[in-house]
Amino acid sequence: MIGNEVDARFIRDWYRETTQNASWATPNKVPEGWKYLSSGCYRSVYLHVESGVVYKIERDRNYTGGQTNEGEYNNLRLYRFKRMPKGCRFPRWAFYAFEDQDNVMAMEYFTHLLKEYSRYDEKGSRHWENLRKIRNVLQGIWDLHGANLAVDQTTEELVPIDLGG
Repeated sequence: MIGNEVDARFIRDWYRETTQNASWATPNKVPEGWKYLSSGCYRSVYLHVESGVVYKIERDRNYTGGQTNEGEYNNLRLYRFKRMPKGCRFPRWAFYAFEDQDNVMAMEYFTHLLKEYSRYDEKGSRHWENLRKIRNVLQGIWDLHGANLAVDQTTEELVPIDLGG
């Protein structure tokens, strides 16, 4: 398991309090020890710097589509026993379910995204070819693109980091 319930609850509650439960808001400041990474259409992502764990917070707690934390959790559970192609792997992750259904996804942090690699040099083209292979395995995930895949700098493996839909 990665992350912990205390940090997951903290960043979720801070986000809710800071945005006053408004959909689509992203706070300008973050708590000490945290770093804002990005936002997609449905979730915002924060890094707990000391632990190196990413926490995904749902921006609109009334949205119930596939791009929720629960949707990503269900996809990870569905695909986790699929054999990933050589040079690819799933991220380490944890799902923190809370009583109010305002759940949080935790995931390992990567410093490099696929979109930062050239398709035309040897290293980059290998990673982009792995994206094609991952798409063949994760056929139900439609949002696999260069910003939703990371490259593990230690193993050089391609890792999907957004399996929400």
